[in-house]
Amino acid sequence: LTEVTIDDVALRAHVLDLSSLGSLLHTGSEPAFGSDERLRLNGNEWSARVVWVGGGRLGLEFMSSIPSDRIEAIVSL
Repeated sequence: LTEVTIDDVALRAHVLDLSSLGSLLHTGSEPAFGSDERLRLNGNEWSARVVWVGGGRLGLEFMSSIPSDRIEAIVSL
């Protein structure tokens, strides 16, 4: 299950791209640019900032980078 918390409301999200620095998601919702969010993916949680919004998609930049081996483990699930 993937969710993003926007304005304290958890929404289901579809991950379109994931890297150590951020993620592109489709949620059908468009939070404010620059807002702070939380992303939960396969039991992991990261703090992030919205850096791109459009067409029901949003780009997140993680507050701290995620090691590439951890990304590989998450994606392989």
